[in-house]
Amino acid sequence: MSSSVSLVIPGRNCERTIDRCLSAVVAIQESCPDVLREILFVDDGSRDTTWRQLRDQNDADERFRGISLSR
Repeated sequence: MSSSVSLVIPGRNCERTIDRCLSAVVAIQESCPDVLREILFVDDGSRDTTWRQLRDQNDADERFRGISLSR
């Protein structure tokens, strides 16, 4: 039986660091593609471009999912 992992990353107002975070997660996923199946980013009410960047990533890569919470 193989294991699979969903990675959940919380964030808020992280437009300056989100690209670096997503790149690191992609590198991890590519090193263990049979284990890390889903990457879920939870945007906790950002007021910057974080959510737009996450939507763009989701459109470009089906492994990514995003949830936007409002405050």
